[in-house]
Amino acid sequence: MAEYNIDKIGPLTGRKIKEDGTIVNTADKIEDIANAVKGSASLIQGNVTITGLAQQLASAACKNITVQAEPTNGNLVYIGMSNAVSSSVHMATLGPGSSMTFTVSNANMLWVIGTSGDKICYGGEA
Repeated sequence: MAEYNIDKIGPLTGRKIKEDGTIVNTADKIEDIANAVKGSASLIQGNVTITGLAQQLASAACKNITVQAEPTNGNLVYIGMSNAVSSSVHMATLGPGSSMTFTVSNANMLWVIGTSGDKICYGGEA
């Protein structure tokens, strides 16, 4: 994807007056659009084979992370915020093939537990 240097893109029409009388600086709007298109250059990903005990995801700084239970799993996977995660103490439950996205600053804030041999994969924006 092309990199945009907003400092080299001048406003096309300078300022625009909206119907309600407010003034919009088109350069600011172009910068907002360029930043949205640019996105993140860094992604994280990982896989975990469930052991039947609480497992912490690997340390990786992130803005968000999506955890998916593998479609071939035979049972539920439980997600929590500590090693106390269990089938009765958790914040999310994933059935086979389902996923959930979390806004966290590090993947290691999430813990999983489930049936030994089941798997999850995860990925997010660093």
